[in-house]
Amino acid sequence: MTSRVLKRTLAREAQMTTQLWNPDSRLTPPALLDLERIAWVAELRADELTDEERRVLANVARRLQRVADAPYG
Repeated sequence: MTSRVLKRTLAREAQMTTQLWNPDSRLTPPALLDLERIAWVAELRADELTDEERRVLANVARRLQRVADAPYG
């Protein structure tokens, strides 16, 4: 990936992140569906993950589990 393509991709991601995580709105269904898709892809391609990718995945899973276990209301 060239640096120009990477910069464009990161700019799009930043814009999308801003839209998804607007402090005045709730966690949107598309964001939750993204989590489902990410989990599905990770499961399908688990044998391809590097040690570093597994560490990142484990860290993210712990963080999401803390959110899921947190009291709400």
